[in-house]
Amino acid sequence: MSNRLLFVSCLALVGWCLTAVFGFASPFGINAHLPSERLLDEVADLGVGWIRIDFLWSMVEPEQNIFDWALIDEIVEGAEDRNLRIFATIGDTPAWATSGTAGRGVPTDLRDWWDVCYRAARRYRGRVAVWGMWNEPNLSRFWQGTREEYLDRILLLGADAIHEADPMALVAGPELAHLDGWDGWLLEILIESADELDIVTHHVYPPGLFASTVTRDLEEGGGYSWDPPAVKKVLMQGGWWGRPFWLTETGLGSDAGGEFMQAVFYRTLIEDWFPIDGSKSWMDGLFFYQLADDPNFTEKTFGVLGVPPDFVRKEAFDAYRIYGGRISIDDASFLAFEAPPLLEPAVETTVVIRVRNEGNTTWFWEDGRKLVLTGLRFDWIVEGGQLPEGVDLAPGEIGEIELVLRPPEVAPGLPNRWYQVGFRMMTQDGVAFGLPGRGSLGFGRRELPEFTVNPLSGVVEEGGRTSLRVVLADAVDPRYQWLQNGWPVEDGELFEGAETSRLIIREANYDSLGEYRSQVETSAGTVVSESAWVYFAGDDGNGPREAGGRASFVGKAPGDDYPSSIKTPGQATALW
Repeated sequence: MSNRLLFVSCLALVGWCLTAVFGFASPFGINAHLPSERLLDEVADLGVGWIRIDFLWSMVEPEQNIFDWALIDEIVEGAEDRNLRIFATIGDTPAWATSGTAGRGVPTDLRDWWDVCYRAARRYRGRVAVWGMWNEPNLSRFWQGTREEYLDRILLLGADAIHEADPMALVAGPELAHLDGWDGWLLEILIESADELDIVTHHVYPPGLFASTVTRDLEEGGGYSWDPPAVKKVLMQGGWWGRPFWLTETGLGSDAGGEFMQAVFYRTLIEDWFPIDGSKSWMDGLFFYQLADDPNFTEKTFGVLGVPPDFVRKEAFDAYRIYGGRISIDDASFLAFEAPPLLEPAVETTVVIRVRNEGNTTWFWEDGRKLVLTGLRFDWIVEGGQLPEGVDLAPGEIGEIELVLRPPEVAPGLPNRWYQVGFRMMTQDGVAFGLPGRGSLGFGRRELPEFTVNPLSGVVEEGGRTSLRVVLADAVDPRYQWLQNGWPVEDGELFEGAETSRLIIREANYDSLGEYRSQVETSAGTVVSESAWVYFAGDDGNGPREAGGRASFVGKAPGDDYPSSIKTPGQATALW
């Protein structure tokens, strides 16, 4: 995962206002696919804090390098207007990007998947809070490749691209269906991708009518020795226990037992996992499937709303709104983590974390809620993490929490070291709540060099020649690497000087447009320049948009390693 030298970590989200029922935010969400304005109004009335939407690669890039962001733009803006947080599951391979079946085929070129993930996260930076990595890849109807191909080509590669493009965004997965073989998938993914994942997500539906069977599959597993284990057990085996877990699909169709039984399912599952007294178990988020019935599949009526155009509210709609709204909610998001670019060994340093109370309960300082930091070695001393004495944080308010960190001593001359860290809020009883945070901390005695000249953005004519330049002061043995849209550039027909302080674009075309940074490894550590944009006249230059092409890495063939070592901080219409 990427090392970042100085960071503002976690979600800098818009300020949440009171929703109809739940308060500032909630652990509850609804699967909405590609909702229209009318359906977003229904979600706002439902009062949940989250919507899970489909980010279809085939829709936003129907042809290579031809992008159509219009519908996703409208949904993101509409969700923001209604104070809804967005969980976007990205997937669905375009026909041009795979030799397999469109929608579920394995991307042929690793650069294509990296590119769309990077572009999406960069375009919706600070607006899409969580990105899911594909939908139910353990089912052949959604993923044609192997488990290893999903892990290497989709999850790890996509997560790294998203974290590169938006360090504040969180990555969720693997979004598995709770069907035969899911446990082997989940265990391997937990072991291999724990550093890239921020939230583990899973899908469980009842075999019958009762919510108790979903709770059983999560908590206890089957009653026979040949039954698969509980989700809880696999999380423990994979070392994920105590970290964020969301159930992002579950539900009961009104076709199965009528609207009354559907409403009972909703109410019971909410009461099982989020009791009215505000206590909760190890589930952090609950998303029901789905918002509205699909008129193309009238035999399966999972919606809390009926079919268009009337979208008649079912009993489950009111059950979700009423029973979810009765719960006392602890919720939090992190807005900033202020730390020096390099901490000095054996010296105490105070870092400041800005946090917003996103729930509907006041945090009283005497109640003992605190911020917990993870990911550091045992020889670090970490103190603090509480609200300042006498300071309470009401819903919607922002406060500052201080941590005092003391790195271990190191021998003179040793290189600087870096750690990926995570942090969450926790109650006095040890129950974590709210969104997680992520970032990095460095310590050592060797001062990092600084850029005295950063690359400059500019307009280029198609076929024209242009260059980007950096100057790094006081660097010892610098090793340069230019990045385009987060991916390493290599010399070839398009580029010259990819590993020098000056990058030349020989003949600009759509593959040479986009965001550029210079990453420089030095004896004191790695530094990264500010971003510069190269674009044609008429483009806005604010990010990877319709123009701004494939990150060029001509030396890599499909199946080769992707750059996980980077050290940087047609018009579609809405469904119904």
